[in-house]
This record gives sequence, structure tokens and C-alpha cells, in this order.
Amino acid sequence: MKLLITGAAGFIGSALAGRLLERGDTVVGIDNLNEYYDVNLKKARLERLSTREKFTFEKLDIADCLGVKALFARERFDALGACRTCDATSSLCKTGQPNEVENNITTFSAANREESACSCCD
Repeated sequence: MKLLITGAAGFIGSALAGRLLERGDTVVGIDNLNEYYDVNLKKARLERLSTREKFTFEKLDIADCLGVKALFARERFDALGACRTCDATSSLCKTGQPNEVENNITTFSAANREESACSCCD
């Protein structure tokens, strides 16, 4: 299977990517490498993953609608692992923005079907 993992440099995302790679899957990881916590930890996790043949990484924020759309124009995925949690988007959670997880799933589902999922892509 070919899977997209968001938050691939985070603790959960990198662990998930590692397990999927061990299983023999192909993994494309994305992360914006924000400074919510030590970026060096994130880079170290990505360095470990980058030694794996079936792993590729792209620095990309899932809030970048045009970037996500371009990714889905280049790649086809069998599944999505959304590991971007509320701690990484705490300012959005605290300001009462729309449900981030729901929006992310909608964006990825539509992009994988080559549809526009947000106004910036129209």
C-alpha cells in the first residue's frame, strides 16, 4: 500500500510511518516542521525514516491547500494517516476555528478525487 502520513516528523506520525515501513508499505510523509516543540527532534525522526527505501518526505503544511492539491496531482494514495493533533494547531483550537480534523479529512478526500476542497483551490 502507498500511504500518506501527515505530521510525519512528530512522535506519533514518525512511529506510525516506521511501523508501516516495517510492514513493507510505501510511505510519503509531510510535516510543516513548526516550532511548537524542538525542531531538532523532528529532524532527527525524519533522518531515521529517510534511511528507509520506501519513505519520502515533503515539507508541507496541510493548511496549504494549493500545496496539498499539487501533492495529490503527483501522487495517488491508498490511505491517509492524519497525525496532526490539536497540540500542533493549538492556536486554531483555542480560537474556535472549524473542526480541524474534519477539514483535513475533507481536504484529503477531495484532493485524492481531484476535486477542490477549499476556496483557495477553486
